Amino acid sequence: MGGLVIFDLDDTLLRTAAATRAARRTVLASLFPGCDAARALAVWRRTTLLYSDQQLTELLRVLAALLGTPLPTGADLDGLAAGYHAEVIDRVTVEPRVVAAARRLRDDGHALAIVSNGDDAVQRAKIERSGLGDLAPAERVVICDGIRIPRKPDPEGLRPLLHDAEGRPGTERRAARAVLVGDRTTDVLTARLAGIPVVRLRTRTADLERGSGLSRTARPDAECSPAGVYQAIRALL
Repeated sequence: MGGLVIFDLDDTLLRTAAATRAARRTVLASLFPGCDAARALAVWRRTTLLYSDQQLTELLRVLAALLGTPLPTGADLDGLAAGYHAEVIDRVTVEPRVVAAARRLRDDGHALAIVSNGDDAVQRAKIERSGLGDLAPAERVVICDGIRIPRKPDPEGLRPLLHDAEGRPGTERRAARAVLVGDRTTDVLTARLAGIPVVRLRTRTADLERGSGLSRTARPDAECSPAGVYQAIRALL
């Protein structure tokens, strides 16, 4: 049996950035009609340093303060949040080169897992909506929601995966046979804390939201475009 390959979800297995921008524009048009959308989107990106999009109601209150525009009286923030997540789920698409590499690795005998930050129901809906439900077994899909499981870069979500099939703690050799693949500094730090190597994808959206100030310091073991991910992973396993 080969090693374990742990994939991030958003902007790794899935192309999420365009879907996120479109959903944010929908929310901005509803709450702040006529606003400078480019500026508002830029401020929103920066606001994710305080709140993720899974904490949308809190994020929108801070965003309104930063834009200097009060929220409309009686605004249904919970309804907007539900609509936002539904639009993102509907718009996400797969990253075909990374998904093809994952399937090829599975055919080579490697085990696959998915570890993602976010709301459990939303992230699992993305996986099913995108046809990735068969990529990894349910017990190897871990959603770090910040409630049951701490969000990355906390490595807690990886720990159950770094055990062997009988549930015994993974040996040092087993840990060396696991690799994490993701697009952000968060993923690099998660792998470092878990003691496993990491492949970082070079994507246009990487670190626009979180951790950009750390990207020069948190060095991955390998860095590649989506087209090169299979070779990069094989070199580390």
